[in-house]
Amino acid sequence: MRTTAISKAFFLAGALLLGAGVGCSDRNHTYPFFELDWDTDSETDTDTDTETGSDGDGDMDTDGDTDICPDDYTDDLDRCIRYVDWESTATICGTSWEDAFTNLQDGIESAYAAAQALGGCEVWVAEGTYRSYVAAFTDTFYLRTDVQVYGGFRGDELDRDERDIEAHETILDGRDELELNASYHVVMGAERGELDGFTITGGLATGATPHHRGGGLYSNATNTIVRNCTFRGNRAIDGGAVFLYDNGPEDDNPRLEDCLLEENTAENGGAVFVLNGGAEFVDVVILHNASTAKGGGVYLKSVYGDCYPTFDNTSIESNTAQTDGGGVFVENCHPELIGSMVVDNTAAGDGGGVSGERGSAKLEGAVVRGNKAYGSGGGLHSFRMPYEISGSRIVGNSAADDGGGMHLSWSDSAVEASLIAANTAGRDGGGVFVQLDFPRFANNLITGNSGERGGGAFNGERAVATYVNTVFHGNRASEIAAGVFNADLSEVDLFNDIAYGDFGTEIYDEKGSDTEVAYCDVQGGYDPGIQIIDVDPMFTAPGTWIDPGTPDDASDDEWSYGDYHLQAGSPCIDQADDSESPDEDADGHDWIDIADAGLPDVAADIGAYDYQL
Repeated sequence: MRTTAISKAFFLAGALLLGAGVGCSDRNHTYPFFELDWDTDSETDTDTDTETGSDGDGDMDTDGDTDICPDDYTDDLDRCIRYVDWESTATICGTSWEDAFTNLQDGIESAYAAAQALGGCEVWVAEGTYRSYVAAFTDTFYLRTDVQVYGGFRGDELDRDERDIEAHETILDGRDELELNASYHVVMGAERGELDGFTITGGLATGATPHHRGGGLYSNATNTIVRNCTFRGNRAIDGGAVFLYDNGPEDDNPRLEDCLLEENTAENGGAVFVLNGGAEFVDVVILHNASTAKGGGVYLKSVYGDCYPTFDNTSIESNTAQTDGGGVFVENCHPELIGSMVVDNTAAGDGGGVSGERGSAKLEGAVVRGNKAYGSGGGLHSFRMPYEISGSRIVGNSAADDGGGMHLSWSDSAVEASLIAANTAGRDGGGVFVQLDFPRFANNLITGNSGERGGGAFNGERAVATYVNTVFHGNRASEIAAGVFNADLSEVDLFNDIAYGDFGTEIYDEKGSDTEVAYCDVQGGYDPGIQIIDVDPMFTAPGTWIDPGTPDDASDDEWSYGDYHLQAGSPCIDQADDSESPDEDADGHDWIDIADAGLPDVAADIGAYDYQL
């Protein structure tokens, strides 16, 4: 393999400098950071740095004999391709492997010249290491409009499908040969520019504005597309690996697809920093990144609220933040996580998985699991940021303070058809902690959670919370209220719920709370209440705590999630208040369109699921 070894010593030393606050105290940043001092869509730099920023001598071969090498040259298959191979010895036009450019930027510029006439052109790059730093920290690889740059070639392929990006690693390294200096940004994005099949490493964006963002990739107001790339070992003040800013049309966003972002570091957004717009992440893994402040994996920010990034089938895993948002930190932004995972992240402050201030966040079919906060909100934390959660699993998270699964304040969140289970809080609200908030929970399972008070849910001062068709089961409290704790000055409605099989008091009201419980199955009963029953709901297979052999130590018990569908003959069938139930149950079935035990449905059922024959 024609590659150059990457030293880890540079990054270890750099990490120590970052932790010491290099470039932090005197940055004098001004928001928003919209403009660079160069034009990334032109053929030449407009700043004082005249180097191309690519490895090699910096000479450009695109202005040669136009009779021999016309800009609009295409091959026998009518393809516009320019070739780059650092081992090439006979560069003429870069139109074949035999006369490939040695300098990556030369290949990009030649393809850009051709793209003006042909509407697009590709650059094929052979395996090896190509260094962006030549003589100045501002040196970079500039992508160009309508140019697609592909790595992962052996150096003799005739068809792009023949490349193997794993076997023939193509590295874009921000450091010089001696690894003493590094570019602020390894790659600079461009409108309709594409990068595919590279490892991007060694970027060091710790300079003055705008060179403090995006050590691996800086995409400023462009819809750059990056596919099949690995960003590893980059650093920045904001966005260690990637900085994306977008102010274009809603359907014309920068996009990362099938990429791995690992072991990058920053002050905010260890791997990713998104400012405004609608950045897209599809099939991306964001792993083992770290921030010295917020957003161990991702930091999402907007100045004016116009920020709508999407994460589709993306894994945000094992990242760490020294303050809030171990996986993701949201500031006045509106992200959507669809079918994505936020797993095993850690925050020294609040929000082990996700933490937000203002804006909103949508989780659909998401998994928030195994995250840890040394403050509040092991899985999710919110302040003035409503969550819209559906069909998701918030499980196995922990908080040293309140809200093992989620901590909500001033959020007006909506949680539907989701599992909140096996979460733990050092204080109150093992599953859910609500304070000064107005959330609605519908068709949820809140099971197997643990805390001091309110093992399932803690509704604190001035909480105005509603729980509809929700199951509380198997929750534990070391002090009081294994199921639901309602504090002084709270207003809580529980309709069509099952609170049965928790390890202690099911519903506890402090003096001064205003609680209404109606059409519920409550173990031990509830008085005063409306249409309350106290009888085994007959779950199909209720969850259980599994003791690994230490009966005196509950902290190591494991929760088995169980099946909370109702069995035939359950006393909860047809006993709910239809006016309070959602239109559908947790499985998406209409509550009253099924014949129960051969008889017409006459009402919704108590609990999260409609009984099905």
